[in-house]
Amino acid sequence: RGEISADEVLRRFAWVDARLGRPFTDWRLCPHGDEDGCRCRKPRPGMFLELAGLHDVDLPASTHVGDSERDRHAAAGAGVGIFVWARDFFGWTS
Repeated sequence: RGEISADEVLRRFAWVDARLGRPFTDWRLCPHGDEDGCRCRKPRPGMFLELAGLHDVDLPASTHVGDSERDRHAAAGAGVGIFVWARDFFGWTS
């Protein structure tokens, strides 16, 4: 969407992964806009479903940490069992 480069998003993903002790197996980034109608653009669940299929993830037994309603809706659409707001997960106060 032009707000941030894909490289910067990936750098931030790597920073979070390192900060949390490298618990993540894989990442996805949707470069599309809402008008593109792709299945990976949140609130559609395509990214969740793709990653779950690739890594044999039990989505109903999974938790998604997100920071937007779009995240929450995508997780629900994919059948993710628990959604946690990032502000709560990370203890952000502002």
